[in-house]
Amino acid sequence: MALLSWLMAPEAQDEPLTLEEFLHPPEWHQHASCAGLGPAGFVLGRGEGEYNREICEGCAVRQKCLTTALADVSLTGLWGGTKTRECIAMRRARVA
Repeated sequence: MALLSWLMAPEAQDEPLTLEEFLHPPEWHQHASCAGLGPAGFVLGRGEGEYNREICEGCAVRQKCLTTALADVSLTGLWGGTKTRECIAMRRARVA
């Protein structure tokens, strides 16, 4: 999942990518509205944790992105239009 972390929040990467992860990104990410954007286009108020949710509006793979985030607790940042804290709350609600 290091590649997914890097693709969606490169400033938050904790572990280096393997060559396999770098060369074979997830297929669905090619269709994401944020694909190819760096932190400058994705994060507002750098360092303040404000993400540009407008990028996610109308994204063709928004649900897949959110499903990925909900399945992997190590992912942080904006996924499927949902911030990390919101994903945590959604995971807890599923368990309850």
